[in-house]
Amino acid sequence: MTLNVLVESGGFQLQEAAARQFEAQTGHTVNFIQVPYAGVFDRLTAEMASGGTSFDVATIDVVWLPRFAPLAEPLDALFTDEMIADTFPAIVADAQVDGHYVAMPAWANTEILFYRKDLFEDPAEQAAFAEEYGSDLAPPTNWQEFTDVATFSPATPMVMARLTSTAPMSKVVRAVPMWNCMAE
Repeated sequence: MTLNVLVESGGFQLQEAAARQFEAQTGHTVNFIQVPYAGVFDRLTAEMASGGTSFDVATIDVVWLPRFAPLAEPLDALFTDEMIADTFPAIVADAQVDGHYVAMPAWANTEILFYRKDLFEDPAEQAAFAEEYGSDLAPPTNWQEFTDVATFSPATPMVMARLTSTAPMSKVVRAVPMWNCMAE
């Protein structure tokens, strides 16, 4: 038997070791169907709408899960107490839609905040920030500090980009700062 797995091109390396272990244990073959990230959603949508797919398993971005959950096989029985205890709670929660597990967590994405150290250490910027906000200019440790730093208007502007997820399961605004393309 061959198990066909739809994956993002380049992203399947994380699954390759597990696939080889599965093959050794079962004698079955794993075939990765690679598609660029931008094409995974469209291919999955088109194939599932047609009633037939060229794959048995799909590795998708968690923000797409609510869209495909009605077409997925429930996995509630696989989420044992032991498995749940061994997995980060947020990842387990992301595998659920409408109270049912419809996806198996494979890995987690982590948001990383970069900042321009030279701006945070500049005495003029520190003084201007303290005057405007009544606190020290420092890398943010919570969302209020993040908002203050993001809205601060220093002599050298800090370019900000904000991305918002529209997935029903995600009510978090993701903010990605790109401060003049210089980061530390």
